[in-house]
Amino acid sequence: MGLDQYLYRSEYLSDYNHDKGMNNPAFKAIEELFGYSACQESPHISVDICVAYWRKSNAIHKWFCDLDGGRDECQKIHVTSKDLKNLRDICKEVFNDHSKAKDLLPTTSGFFFGSDSYDEWYFINLENTICTLDPLIDMGGSYTYQASW
Repeated sequence: MGLDQYLYRSEYLSDYNHDKGMNNPAFKAIEELFGYSACQESPHISVDICVAYWRKSNAIHKWFCDLDGGRDECQKIHVTSKDLKNLRDICKEVFNDHSKAKDLLPTTSGFFFGSDSYDEWYFINLENTICTLDPLIDMGGSYTYQASW
């Protein structure tokens, strides 16, 4: 048990043709997974894939929840590439100047949320976040953050 955090990227696949889908390996895999009924009448499909995962990184979690007005109910939170760039830039700034942590990316407490200290793990999480978000920012796309505990 604990704070598990996921960032999903949604990819919209247009010009989907159910009859021709079986000739495309990606569509074939999707249809085998979800069944034919998922897209019988639709000219497109949308696929979500997990592109980032954090465990008990409560400062990152708080940042995402603050995007949604501070609400923290394991809800899905829509995130843009611009939002991800902002988070990455904040992480870089705090990583380069540890004294800014409490002001720019504060920790939060919660049941099974891990440590709320600004310790080695806090900064390891920042470094991992920077490395994870860097390639995603240039991709664009639509993202959703969701946590569970």
